[in-house]
Amino acid sequence: MKKLALLTSIVLFIAINGCKKEKVEDPPKTTAQKIQGKWNITSIIEKEVSTNGTFTNNHSGTSGEYVEFKTDGKVYTKRDGQSLESLTYTVNSDTQITIDGDVHDIKTLTENSFVIYHKSTFQSGYNEITVTLSK
Repeated sequence: MKKLALLTSIVLFIAINGCKKEKVEDPPKTTAQKIQGKWNITSIIEKEVSTNGTFTNNHSGTSGEYVEFKTDGKVYTKRDGQSLESLTYTVNSDTQITIDGDVHDIKTLTENSFVIYHKSTFQSGYNEITVTLSK
């Protein structure tokens, strides 16, 4: 009788534990999926270096300033009380995005932080812009 009870317990244990559903994880989000949505402007740092010297403009984001990436390839920005501006964007890779024809490096992209950087050169120097966004 003890053997039958032990055997029954083992069979029940295996049946109960063998029928557990495996946790199905969502596939990782693509870069395009990660950037979609509304991001608050945290800061914009613009730097120009030329033979005339170096000029830096630091802008701290204020309430109501944002950048919103839509699924249709449009990005909307609102800054400094200006009306909503619409540009196009394309995600080139996990590390680059093209906005309005200019290629930007993606420096950081997490659920809550998005940092992009762009550098352009001209005859006597260069411009750099770093935009820090948050959710």
